[in-house]
Amino acid sequence: METEQSNQWDVIVVGAGVAGAATAYRLLKAQPALRVLILDRSTTSHKKIGESTVEVSSYFLGRTLNLTDYLIQHHVTKQGLRFWFSNDQCETLDDCSEVGPTYHVNLPAYQVDRAELDEEILRRAESMGARSIRPARVRRIELNAGGQQVVALKTEQGEVSHSARWVVDASGPACVLARQEGWVEANERHPTSSIWLRYRNVLSFDDADLRERFPRYSQRCHGSRQTATNHITGDGWWSWWILLKSGEVSVGVVYDERIVQFPAELNSMEAKMRYLLDRSPLAREILKEATLVPNSAVYRGKLPYLSSSLAGDGYVVVGDAAGFLDPFYSPGMDWIAFTTGAAVDLITRDQGIVKAAARMNEVYRRSYDRWFQALYENKYYYVGDFDLMRMAMIFDLGGYYYGVVRPIYKKGSSEFLKPIFGEISTTIPFLIIRCYHRRLVKMAASRRSRGVYGQNNKGAAHRLLSYTLDWRLPLRLLWNLRIWLWLELKEGWRTWLRPMDRILPSEQAAMRVEDRTED
Repeated sequence: METEQSNQWDVIVVGAGVAGAATAYRLLKAQPALRVLILDRSTTSHKKIGESTVEVSSYFLGRTLNLTDYLIQHHVTKQGLRFWFSNDQCETLDDCSEVGPTYHVNLPAYQVDRAELDEEILRRAESMGARSIRPARVRRIELNAGGQQVVALKTEQGEVSHSARWVVDASGPACVLARQEGWVEANERHPTSSIWLRYRNVLSFDDADLRERFPRYSQRCHGSRQTATNHITGDGWWSWWILLKSGEVSVGVVYDERIVQFPAELNSMEAKMRYLLDRSPLAREILKEATLVPNSAVYRGKLPYLSSSLAGDGYVVVGDAAGFLDPFYSPGMDWIAFTTGAAVDLITRDQGIVKAAARMNEVYRRSYDRWFQALYENKYYYVGDFDLMRMAMIFDLGGYYYGVVRPIYKKGSSEFLKPIFGEISTTIPFLIIRCYHRRLVKMAASRRSRGVYGQNNKGAAHRLLSYTLDWRLPLRLLWNLRIWLWLELKEGWRTWLRPMDRILPSEQAAMRVEDRTED
């Protein structure tokens, strides 16, 4: 049993995953004398979704948390994003349309085993002086603005209370503090759910036999497909394929419940996943000899949510405990980078805490809402169409490089105090991105009504060149406008006078995949 004195801390962090351990690490880096306690309900980290990093989160892990050597040695270096499309006319890999880099990317990221990564960051936080108690189940957090926050928990030794000036909720989707206080707000405008499995013996995207049997497939890419995050898509759904250092492949499907509905007889998560994946010749080919890792199936429904309060005088909510949007484009670790930066800034302040907390609530809520409107709202209505998703990927990735990646790589970790679209100054870029995104949703509806949705999902390819952070970046963004202009002239004109609210949900029935029934 700990003494009363040992129960007093400067900061108590609830959750020992990346968000919690990184917060502790960054706090102790800023102020080594802080007394930091980390609590977690599990004795060890478990496998979880969130294995793919992108350019910003790889900067965060490698340079802010100083993990570059560790990541190179223990995880897979990632070679960008790659999207695959097919329709009923596709029979082989040569037929599947593809968007992805021809060569390797200029700024590689990492494919990480989250259980191992979580433990490594926690170990480093502990080496800097953080204490941890595992298992420890939090029963109640008593908030006292400007005073001592009290955390009641149950450990192997029994019930105990700890107090601290600050509590950081990094409990992930459990949202311990937000659920206790009734702050969790579901995003009902984005009804998405996911199924996640792990497989062994998955055929490599770079397999020599595949390259020999399917020459067009082979010739479209001279770099490695296997170490990219591959996305096999369909109408209203997409899947991720992530190679891990262990040799296992993480495979997940995310789907919009307004579009995808499974036959009632499918009663297992793998059966539902294969129901979608088996529509793709590529998925069928590489899963031919695959075996499911036992007990690896995970289902998460109603994915997006946001905490109505992220900070106050005595508490901060970070990572998935603060909110979650969508796994598409792997934004989760970016969100961790920004929210943990805000937490450290708030906790280490000498004055202006109430004002800073209010600003965090305002800025991060704006960031979440704008990020959703600009990239995710109704995106699943066009994610399975080669022409439309090709334009979205080119513009989304280019805008991300220019507005988010470039400032961080040029100015450093201080940029993590400026969340995406959070500042008023980002209003014009936000409106531009939201504009083309909504145009693509309208074009998708028009294509469905004319029976041509996914017509170029067979035999097309767009070979990307990796973006750079120099003077060529804005020129490439301007040059890519030709793709948008061509789509508008070719067919976008059909939708210019159609209000968005007449497309959804009025045409929802036309967007459903045939032969699907209610659960």
